[in-house]
Amino acid sequence: MAVMEFVRADPRIDATRVSLQGGSAGARTSQGVAERALDDPEIELPAFIIIWFGPGTSIRTQQTESGLALGEQIGLTDAQQALVSPALELNYAVELSDEQVFPELEAIRIQASEEGWVNRLFGDTDFASSAETVDQLWVRRFQLNPEETLSRLSDTPYLALSRPISPYL
Repeated sequence: MAVMEFVRADPRIDATRVSLQGGSAGARTSQGVAERALDDPEIELPAFIIIWFGPGTSIRTQQTESGLALGEQIGLTDAQQALVSPALELNYAVELSDEQVFPELEAIRIQASEEGWVNRLFGDTDFASSAETVDQLWVRRFQLNPEETLSRLSDTPYLALSRPISPYL
C-alpha cells in the first residue's frame, strides 16, 4: 500500500495506471492490497492486477485438490488415498481442539511413514510434532480464501497465470 502511494505521488507517473503484479506469496499480497482498497474508500484500487502461481480459490481447496491429484499421480492405493483428505481436513479443523486434532493427524502420519509415502505427498508443515504445535500448521496460519475478493473486483482487470504445481503432473 505504501509503495502504491509512493509511486502514485511521483509526478512523472500516471497515477491512474499504477497496478499490481506478484507471484506466489506476492500474488496473495496483491490480492490483499486490493481487498483493503475494496474495504476502504480512501484507498484507490490498482488499475489492474496480474498474478502468477497465486490463489484463485481457497488454500483449503487448493491443498485438497492438489493432494488428491498428487496421490493419484504417485500411485497411492485406494486405502492410502482415503487418508489424504482427512489429513488435509484435520489441518483446517479449527473448530476442533488441538488435543483432538493431533492424535488423528499423528495416526495418519505414522501410517503414511510406515508405508513409505508420507514424504512423497506431505510436507514438513502438514503435521504437528505435538498437540501444542497444531496451531503452527501452515494452513491453520494461512486460511486464505480469495474467492470473495476476486468476485468483488468486477471492475478491475485481473489476469491470473498458472502452471501445474506438482512435478508429477
